[in-house]
Amino acid sequence: MRGISHVAIGISDMERSLRFYRDLLGLTVTLDKEEPVRGSERLFADPAQNRRRAVYLKWAEGPEAGFVVLSQKPGEPSGRPIKIDQLGIHHFSFWVNDLRERVERRLVLEALEGHVAQGD
Repeated sequence: MRGISHVAIGISDMERSLRFYRDLLGLTVTLDKEEPVRGSERLFADPAQNRRRAVYLKWAEGPEAGFVVLSQKPGEPSGRPIKIDQLGIHHFSFWVNDLRERVERRLVLEALEGHVAQGD
């Protein structure tokens, strides 16, 4: 084994998730598209939807660089996030070079979102 290829995350709000992974953590979007479910129906809780929006984000370059896939189905999300004592992956983490800079960036983004929400 050489490493992790990718982590796929089912999310309920793509724009909010992009603000975290892209804007705060600094991952780069490499692909943003609607994908059909065809051929993978048994992997989806609601294959009748037949589509999902998938955004692929990377944090490094190279043919074996790991990446994150954010996946959102159309309409209302199904299910709930799991708790630490339940089956499944309950978290993963990233190494960052400067944690203080990331916290400061988050504060700036939150302030900007507040101005946008107020119409400023």
